[in-house]
Amino acid sequence: MDDGKSPCSKPSLFYPTGTHGKQLAGWYHDYFCPFIHSAADQILKEIGKENIDGILLCGSFATGEGSIVLSSYGTLFLSDIDIVVVINSLSIHQSVLSGKRKLGSKCERLWGDAKFRGKINIGIYYSTELYSLPPNPGVYDMKEKGLIFFEREGFADRIPLYRPNDITREEAIILIENRVVALLGAHRLIYEKDKESSLELIYEVSRVYTDILICAMIFTGEYRTGYKSRLEFLKENREHKVLSELFPFDMLKKIEEWTLLKLDPSSSEIKISSRELWEECALDLFHYWKLFQSAGFPKEAKNVIEDLLSTRKSKYSLPVRLKLWRNYFKRFSLPLKIVRIFNTGTAIYKYSPKELVANYGIRLLHCRINNGEASYVNLPPGCFPYDSPEWSKAAEELYSLWVEFISG
Repeated sequence: MDDGKSPCSKPSLFYPTGTHGKQLAGWYHDYFCPFIHSAADQILKEIGKENIDGILLCGSFATGEGSIVLSSYGTLFLSDIDIVVVINSLSIHQSVLSGKRKLGSKCERLWGDAKFRGKINIGIYYSTELYSLPPNPGVYDMKEKGLIFFEREGFADRIPLYRPNDITREEAIILIENRVVALLGAHRLIYEKDKESSLELIYEVSRVYTDILICAMIFTGEYRTGYKSRLEFLKENREHKVLSELFPFDMLKKIEEWTLLKLDPSSSEIKISSRELWEECALDLFHYWKLFQSAGFPKEAKNVIEDLLSTRKSKYSLPVRLKLWRNYFKRFSLPLKIVRIFNTGTAIYKYSPKELVANYGIRLLHCRINNGEASYVNLPPGCFPYDSPEWSKAAEELYSLWVEFISG
């Protein structure tokens, strides 16, 4: 029951414009908010209330803009539901961290007739980590629009307050490369004929165009929270010098159309095949990766991709990179571990595992665009992050590893 004190009572949560908006506002109030309250209760029960300083809903569902499809068969979640849990005990934090995926699954089961193509992602933080969260879109949104479902005094004050122009170009690159890997994972959907897979593909494509806009706004120092607010900014600032250079008219139209589809995936009336849709999206994504990576308009060259990748530096110190690799190699027996480390070679010193996944994601996308799906790829040193020479299998392996790094 909403007594007016619930975080779901925030007036900014709902967008009741039009019939669809009013339907969603009712759904959030009557179904989603009670569900998140029950999920928070489940988390408190599993971890122990005394061990938790705060539980916060963030991401698109905190602004009332999650991608969902409502039908007589129940609710289909396309977007992830992002929940942050802050733990005040270091030992408890370490034990919970490895089981966060299972905890998310338990929360999903609380909504019996819902289907989750997106997941409940539970981010686990140790209390003192909040102070040092970096200036990126996720942290900015957490502070700006996060909904707190449980807190101890002073919890919200520990989340850093940043300005839009504090978010760096490097964060935009991370964002768009995450989208590259996600699009590689969505390639399998072009063969699926069921309605849910079609909707998931539409969702993944929409995220490409909405994230391209986010990256552009980071570059201009004008980042803001919410899909609708970003679209409104774009409409009001079409003559902005940087935005007008980045977005010709046809791209402006795509961004507007796909933002609206992100907010209401079931309204889609796509006229082209799934394959054409994916390939067109891949071309646009790759084009903007080159623009953002070069901070301008790079000249085409035979080795432009390798030239751009060669300029990259890890955001982690060498000790941290080695620690991340050590955690990855734990899964292998000692003989295989030695072979893998030896074969991966100097890459271990240059990049973290996740950064190397991003690098090879770019290469795989480029290969698919230039040579088609039936192409073969060169195996990377140490067969990381894939060990199949077939493009489609390599893309699946790389995506699976990325999901493992993100979700735990």
